[in-house]
Amino acid sequence: MTDQHKEIHLHFMLPGHTKFAPDWSFGLLKKKFRTTHVSSLQEMADCVSASINLAQLVGDKDGQVFVPMYDWHQFFKGLGRPFAGIKGHQHFHFKRERPGCCTAQVKIDGITTEKVVLAGLPEQPALAEISSCGPWSTPLAGLLGW
Repeated sequence: MTDQHKEIHLHFMLPGHTKFAPDWSFGLLKKKFRTTHVSSLQEMADCVSASINLAQLVGDKDGQVFVPMYDWHQFFKGLGRPFAGIKGHQHFHFKRERPGCCTAQVKIDGITTEKVVLAGLPEQPALAEISSCGPWSTPLAGLLGW
């Protein structure tokens, strides 16, 4: 839409094959462990404690906001069209040449379907066959002397 990319490919994991939450925590521990000298059980416990993200408040009871939140559903309302069965698709492809259109596939080698996803764009009709005679074969061409 902003003409910064020729193509965008989005690939999502299959349902039930999502990332395992503890893997993320072990990744944080592994990152901290690489940069920490550990030579005892207590130092290992300290390393684990230092690698854990602690929950933080995004606001308080007095209404002070530390992390602003936005209603993105309301903001984008009316900009897009419903995409029936979107949760069943894992592969999406957007092209600069087809603004507002998305091709989707359930499997990477599966059937491709195209949808118009922006509300501001009309459905694109099939192109009519163009005459090989050119513009000089029209009634206007006779008036212009073509």
